[in-house]
Amino acid sequence: MKKKSLLISAMLLGASSAMLMGFDSAATVDDVMDKYIEASQSTTQATAQANLNGQIGLSMTSDTSGTSTLSMGATGDLTVQFTMDPFAVGVTGNLNVDVLGVGQGMELQMYMVPAEGGWDTYSYINDGTTDTWSYSFSEGDQSDIDELLALFSASQDNFDLSTLPGTWTLGEEAVDVDGTSCYQLLYTVTYDDLEDLILQSMTEADSSASDEDIAMMDAIFSGIVFNVEVDVDADTYLPVRAYMDLNGSDLTGISSLISMAMAESSDDGPVTMPEVSLDVSNAYLEILYDYDTPVNITVPDEGLQAKEDASGSETEASSENTVEDTLEELEETLESEM
Repeated sequence: MKKKSLLISAMLLGASSAMLMGFDSAATVDDVMDKYIEASQSTTQATAQANLNGQIGLSMTSDTSGTSTLSMGATGDLTVQFTMDPFAVGVTGNLNVDVLGVGQGMELQMYMVPAEGGWDTYSYINDGTTDTWSYSFSEGDQSDIDELLALFSASQDNFDLSTLPGTWTLGEEAVDVDGTSCYQLLYTVTYDDLEDLILQSMTEADSSASDEDIAMMDAIFSGIVFNVEVDVDADTYLPVRAYMDLNGSDLTGISSLISMAMAESSDDGPVTMPEVSLDVSNAYLEILYDYDTPVNITVPDEGLQAKEDASGSETEASSENTVEDTLEELEETLESEM
């Protein structure tokens, strides 16, 4: 029995050691971020699976109608795949929007694949009323992509965390993500952190932004907190998981605006405003990354048909133009001979 306990303890210790392998407790945010950027630049393929739950709970209580609970927002999933050489992208997903009981679903697909002289792009949208594939072509070659990537890499090399609003911290212990030991990069940003940037953007976009517009913006966004967690593989320094939520946000300002908008009045009584509260505890965005599974971006037959249809239309238009040009030339010839 004692030997069995020792064996179990040794197994647990070994598992713990394996999980912490590569994790440096003395690392700083800058250390992890620098290696994260370096590792990301050498990525040749990846798959990212995003899961969105943007549902916001709305509770409203009034003397006349009692308490009612509604929800609004969006839910969805999105899978993004890419390869770097040759450069290709594939996106598939679903999005469902629900506003006070009125829902709208959408299925989407997008593929950008190499073709002679550039890239073919195929897009698909099905929102219940539209079920359409479309095709377009972009000129270019791999060197254009390489040039863009070089510029992007240069900008990352000069990246400075201190220039970002908000606060970055590093988890003191390794976190386990499906068996992978990870550093935990934590980022928190509030409206106060972003206020100057938002007001500057508003002023640049619309120089007529009034004090009332700015006050309305403050009332809507004041108290909002964005929490971001990026789990970085302690061995490869590639991101394994990203997670964002709004926990800790104070939505009193938005609740008050909704309450005023829902105010009730009567001819012989005062104006009454319902009590409104918002719940964002279930709102989140999660992204899981996979760098090992081979990426094979294949355009569905329906998308390929869209290219054939587009090519046929171009050929027909070209033929029509040729015939039209021929008729004009014939008309000019007849007129010159008369």
